[in-house]
Amino acid sequence: MSRRRDDRVVTEKRSFIVKIAPQEESTRRNLIEKSSIFHTEIKVMVDTLRKMNDLLGPEHPLSGRVFHVQREYPEFLMIEDLAILGFRMAHRQAGLDLDHCLVALRGLARFHASSVAVCEKEPNTKQLYNKAVYCSQQPSEVKTIFIQATKSLVREARKWQELDQKYVDKIEKISDVIYDKTADAVVLREDRFNVINHGDMWVNNMMFRYNDEGKPIAVIFISTLVWDEVPWLGSSVPGVGSESSTALRYHNDPKHDLLRWLFDVN
Repeated sequence: MSRRRDDRVVTEKRSFIVKIAPQEESTRRNLIEKSSIFHTEIKVMVDTLRKMNDLLGPEHPLSGRVFHVQREYPEFLMIEDLAILGFRMAHRQAGLDLDHCLVALRGLARFHASSVAVCEKEPNTKQLYNKAVYCSQQPSEVKTIFIQATKSLVREARKWQELDQKYVDKIEKISDVIYDKTADAVVLREDRFNVINHGDMWVNNMMFRYNDEGKPIAVIFISTLVWDEVPWLGSSVPGVGSESSTALRYHNDPKHDLLRWLFDVN
């Protein structure tokens, strides 16, 4: 890429990633268009995440920069290539060890905190993202996908001899209502402490940067095409402890450093 600087032409090499909505006629494309998922992702990346990144400064970016956006068909995002900045993905099958988890949780804490700061300045922001994956406003196809996935889990779990089948029975019992119950549970409640949630926080949706010893020192988040709604969550870590004796038991066990860190962090 070439550009003019003062009286001379400067040539630079830039690497970027283009993320494009499905173009071929398919059930997937129809579902994405009905739910406005990709449109929401563009809105998040271009506006809200940019403001969150500005608050945190260049030392702690939450996401890559957006170079270009096309909002009409075919919608696409042109995003910064994070590999150029030294980030790479962790091993999906190996999962994350304690060091990776702590780095990821600190990054997620910055994500949540900066979202609150943005919404304190611009209260209407929270109304932009109140249509979560689990939501009565979603098209019926979304509900069907989750119900069928739950029933598939039941069929597979029936084969797991090491699993007490009473748990499989419980999953089977709620399979037809699991979507509606979850949608009710995640409705935004103004009397709770609310943050903008990443929406799909797992190993393939984050990249890490490492020091010379191979220890993770920074994390940056990436998203997925389908479930990047960034729903609002009305909860915080103390809420986990107050509702789960299992969480408290793990917290009191010194072997579980990760959960202890969650409770002890200021």
